Amino acid sequence: MRAVELAAGLGWDIPKVYWNRVPRSVGEEAFARLDANLAGLPFEKAGVLDDVPGVVDDERVTTAIDGTAHAAAKAAAMRAHATQITVAEPYFVLSNDLAQPLFTTEYYELVRGERPEKRESDLFSGVGEAS
Repeated sequence: MRAVELAAGLGWDIPKVYWNRVPRSVGEEAFARLDANLAGLPFEKAGVLDDVPGVVDDERVTTAIDGTAHAAAKAAAMRAHATQITVAEPYFVLSNDLAQPLFTTEYYELVRGERPEKRESDLFSGVGEAS
């Protein structure tokens, strides 16, 4: 938020700020699937939901961007960092060797701006529109 304050001091209006999030129910379901599939994966141990930063109660999530069409590209980008990440879609491990789900939908919480009535699917929704 400091960057927003500094930008405002230079005359910029920053109408929206988002924080990356994972809805608790989505994370719980994903880790339950991971636990059920772990025996068939090249990973020995699963992480837990508490290992994932930004997990919040579902009602705090204001925006969901469906990236399913780009899941293969996301996994490929992660594979490009083979010394840091091992991918076995739809899961991965970091250097801690704890398997995690590879989320294909990105979730956000609007922390600055007018809270939408329903969940957004566009981070730029309402920006630059007349009020």
